[in-house]
Amino acid sequence: MTQFIDSLKQSMSQMAAPLPEEPVGVGATWDTTINIDQGGMKLTQVAKNKLVSLAGSSLSLAVSLSQTAPKQKLSKNGITVDLDSYSGSGGGETTLDLMQPVPTKATVKLVSDMHMTSGGNPMGMGLDLTVTMTAE
Repeated sequence: MTQFIDSLKQSMSQMAAPLPEEPVGVGATWDTTINIDQGGMKLTQVAKNKLVSLAGSSLSLAVSLSQTAPKQKLSKNGITVDLDSYSGSGGGETTLDLMQPVPTKATVKLVSDMHMTSGGNPMGMGLDLTVTMTAE
């Protein structure tokens, strides 16, 4: 249960795209790079953000995501595997009210591809995962 809650908290924080320091208008774009520890796997996520609309304190962003991870050892519950490759991509939309601490609405879809091998086992394992999250 703790792992599920931690994963949910991380997913929610990733939906809140940092805004640029300088003033921007509709159509502005900027990139945000963050390092993520997802259950022991270290990966880098680049979000390409675009300001779609702005009305009062409410704004909408379109976001496209890409994720990569270097080769690394992953250990969980006494089992260690080698991460051979990882890539993810996706995107979504976020609606923010600058007067609220969290997004008022966010939808993100992520497709990832992961290949691992087990220490003594020459078999590889692939994973294609599609996650769609909506918060309102």
